[in-house]
Amino acid sequence: IPGEHVTKLEECIRAAPTAFNTQNWRIVKVEDKELRKKIREAAWGQAQVTDASLLYIFCGDLNAWEKDPKRYWVNAPDDIRNYMAENIGNYYREKPEVQRDEAMRSCGLAAGMTGGFYRSWPLPSSRLGSWSRRKPTSRRRWPAIPTAPIRNM
Repeated sequence: IPGEHVTKLEECIRAAPTAFNTQNWRIVKVEDKELRKKIREAAWGQAQVTDASLLYIFCGDLNAWEKDPKRYWVNAPDDIRNYMAENIGNYYREKPEVQRDEAMRSCGLAAGMTGGFYRSWPLPSSRLGSWSRRKPTSRRRWPAIPTAPIRNM
């Protein structure tokens, strides 16, 4: 895939909206072929994991809201920045379900931003999920994946 396509795709991902602008997703681009084999095994053998030209894993950061919340509003006037930082805490603090739901929603929106973009490619594309209706008989053992902000890939 040409580098300019990858750059544009990653720009689309970064443009995804999040509550309070917290960008509570972390996106990992997996290029290592051996690691992809391990991930494929953990993902119920889905061929896309190893066969796709690009593989991104979307992870939720449940604690993004408490990591210096004023930074999300750095360009706003002080009174707005302070008000928003306080309300970020009020919205998330001691609400693990909200933290989880917002992280899942944010990952979904970020992944969804690729939708229109990948359909415009002249190449076959697909998405992959690890959700299953079947109740697993044992816990999945996902391989350790090094994390890095998408902009450092």
